[in-house]
Amino acid sequence: MRILSRYFVARYIGLFAVILVSGTLAVATVEAMLGFEDRGDPGQLLGWMLVRIPSYYLRDLAPISAFFAAFFTIGLAVRWLEWTAVQAAGIPPWRIALPLLGAALVLSGGTFALRESLVPRLLERHEAARQPSDEDLIFRAGSFWYQKGHSLYSIGSADRAAGTLRDVEVFVRTPRGRLDASYRAHLARVRPDGSWLLENAIVRRFSPDDPGRPTEVHEQPELVLTLTDDSALLLERTDAAALPLAQLIEYVAAHRHDDHPGSRAAIRRLDMLAHQRMSEPWLVALFSLLALPVALRVRPGGSLAPAGVAAMGVLGAFFLARNLGHGLAVREILPHAATIWLVPALFAAAAALALWPGAALRPR
Repeated sequence: MRILSRYFVARYIGLFAVILVSGTLAVATVEAMLGFEDRGDPGQLLGWMLVRIPSYYLRDLAPISAFFAAFFTIGLAVRWLEWTAVQAAGIPPWRIALPLLGAALVLSGGTFALRESLVPRLLERHEAARQPSDEDLIFRAGSFWYQKGHSLYSIGSADRAAGTLRDVEVFVRTPRGRLDASYRAHLARVRPDGSWLLENAIVRRFSPDDPGRPTEVHEQPELVLTLTDDSALLLERTDAAALPLAQLIEYVAAHRHDDHPGSRAAIRRLDMLAHQRMSEPWLVALFSLLALPVALRVRPGGSLAPAGVAAMGVLGAFFLARNLGHGLAVREILPHAATIWLVPALFAAAAALALWPGAALRPR
């Protein structure tokens, strides 16, 4: 019995690998053709694809590969009369299905580990090569704004040789997005340690928790500002979709109570993304389960085509339901966390019902 289970599991894993590699190569080819004009340097293009494919496409490629691997594993067994032989030997169908689903769970963990361990490292190297340094950003030509952490900086002009900035204005916000203080100076000097020395700075201090309180204004001959990194930089220099899940959850928890409407909307979207990332690893096992009742529609000795059409319909129905739920959650018509988990749960229940009490495990 174990030999038979290993036989089906080996076929499933082999098909999964072949389909996943083929799909990845197809996606990589399309991405290379589309991105070659923007990233003519082959090294830069390769680095971009190494980040984009695992972070964006693996979440769908892995479940779809698992679905068709399970479909062909059982569908071919039915067509080649192997499933009939299993039934004739009195072997319960669940003795074949359960090891296959167990292998799907292992693949789920593997794809999740790959996504959460490899992608952040690739992204870090890619961003380090692509992003300008703070010094390059500060001493750029012309007047500009930029954000670092909870602070907004306005610089009128800069002189790299002299290490000075002119018409500097800094707005400091609280972690909840409210204006806490502002500093304005006609001249600031960038010190060797990266801090700024503002000369004759006009300091305004606000009371975020007491809007009716008068603003405190005073002039300070010298004011040192230390530009330090904080958790808000997490999403300013990286793509949220490629962040480690733990860091994304930590960021959402730290900024969940921001008062600014734009911040609340952004945190809601990121919270939805976090729930999506937590639910995605289970899709490999779920899609393998969905494929079983469809594969058993194959007739012994018959063609896979009719069941293949049904398989495409099942996949289309899942992605349609998921996208519809996502759209309703974005518009706050439905709670985003419940909606993200509800769609896979409903499809899993439907697949289990189709297999219960084992009638669907008999080929038609």
